[in-house]
Amino acid sequence: MVCRRAPSDRLICKIDVTGFVGVMLVLIVIMTPVGGHGGRIWAGVHVPTAAHAVLMPEAEQEGAMVISIARDGRIYIGPDRVWGSELPQTIRDRVSRVAEPKVYLVVDRRARYGAVLGVLEVLPSCGVERVAFVTDPRGKLGPTYP
Repeated sequence: MVCRRAPSDRLICKIDVTGFVGVMLVLIVIMTPVGGHGGRIWAGVHVPTAAHAVLMPEAEQEGAMVISIARDGRIYIGPDRVWGSELPQTIRDRVSRVAEPKVYLVVDRRARYGAVLGVLEVLPSCGVERVAFVTDPRGKLGPTYP
């Protein structure tokens, strides 16, 4: 003979959050940017997009000379901020230490043209003949933040 229990009239007084946790995990996975800033030293710069960009992995190497120009005109060589008057001497010092005097210029897409032109005018007098502009291939990098 099988005994059947009568349904209990007791209230269930606990909150089941497994569904909530599942939804939150899915949202975290969806909202997390893939790749982050990738250790880039040009953090804080919104790189312009380009439909036919050429990948330049050497721009992220340790010895690459990367000059970043932020939206407000601040200039960085690598992670170090450089003032306008110090720029030529700092570039000459860095060029003397690298084998190939090539500069990777990372410019914020909202930066003023005059700030970019000021850096470009200094480069030939410092011995730099090759300049590459770093762009975002079809918006894959996204804005990079510190």
